[in-house]
Amino acid sequence: MIDFAQALGWLNKFDRSHLRPGTEIRLSQVSDGTTPLDVRDQTAAEIVGDAEGIVDECERAEIYVQMGAYWFQRVELPQAMECLKQAVDIYAGHTRHLQRQGLAHWMMGIVLERLGVNHECYLQRYNAIKAFAKLVEDAKDAKDPKDAKNPKNPKDPKNAKDAKDDRQKLKAEWYCETLDLFKIYTAVMPEDARAWLTEPFEGQPGGQLKAQTAALCEQVIKLAKTPNQRAQADEAIRQLLEAASTRPPGAERGEAYLESGLAKYQMRDFEAARYCLRMSFPQYLAPSYPYAVAHWMLGNIEWQDGQKAPAFTYWQRSIEIMNELVYKAETGKTEKIRKRQAAFLKEKRDLMRRVVSHMAAN
Repeated sequence: MIDFAQALGWLNKFDRSHLRPGTEIRLSQVSDGTTPLDVRDQTAAEIVGDAEGIVDECERAEIYVQMGAYWFQRVELPQAMECLKQAVDIYAGHTRHLQRQGLAHWMMGIVLERLGVNHECYLQRYNAIKAFAKLVEDAKDAKDPKDAKNPKNPKDPKNAKDAKDDRQKLKAEWYCETLDLFKIYTAVMPEDARAWLTEPFEGQPGGQLKAQTAALCEQVIKLAKTPNQRAQADEAIRQLLEAASTRPPGAERGEAYLESGLAKYQMRDFEAARYCLRMSFPQYLAPSYPYAVAHWMLGNIEWQDGQKAPAFTYWQRSIEIMNELVYKAETGKTEKIRKRQAAFLKEKRDLMRRVVSHMAAN
């Protein structure tokens, strides 16, 4: 897992820090373990308050990130979230700080995970992925260093451009590696599997819920995200499954079970979440893309509950289903649809394989 300290260490990986010497001294006082905690907390609060008057937005954002790290270490999570949110808001206005913005989103996700707000954690991870996907895309548009014509003699001032190209190549490689890690660690979240289910591709529509069950589903999701609404959420889930039971067996009923399972997971009721996901399996055609995603989501729920062996079992089954779907797509009758489906399915299957490989090795 990319933890908070690792993400923080990457903040200035390819750029200088924007902190002035005086600011660095004050931050060092906060991290001084010999200073009493109450004094350090007071200093941290003063640094955050003084940051509002700093003209340089880049320095201000970096202060907020550093203070977010301090409060995270102190397990004062609401304060950590507030500081990181301030940093993200500033970085969002500076396209050249996309790397820092993405890392700040990832750190926010870590804080939210500690707070048990999984759906918000997923959104922050998704924002980090979007930021780094843009960095990767921009890096691809840069000139390939192989096109450089000058011999690479570092003593020749004419080759300064070559050195810059090498640096760009190094950055591009790191962006790709980090993006893939972001995707891997996000792909084990049930919320991500749900997003996969609603990604349509030609010949395979996305969400199947009809108007009535869709409205109930939205109510379930909203209640599951709201603290102290467990009884109302349980009642909404009951109504959703009751409404779905009046529908013919198929994807709509399967999706109702799947959404209910996700809601139960967000309520930390793992047994009920497992039950709902298993009930969704017979509703989908086998093999089919929703059938594969339902297995993957159950694997994610097992993983989040610390049950690694069942997680790998469901993940491997999902990959097997995806292999069948890729083969069918590649041998389909309509070339245009075949190519689009095959590309989509291969991308998801290959990510699944990387997840399983990475999680097995770590």
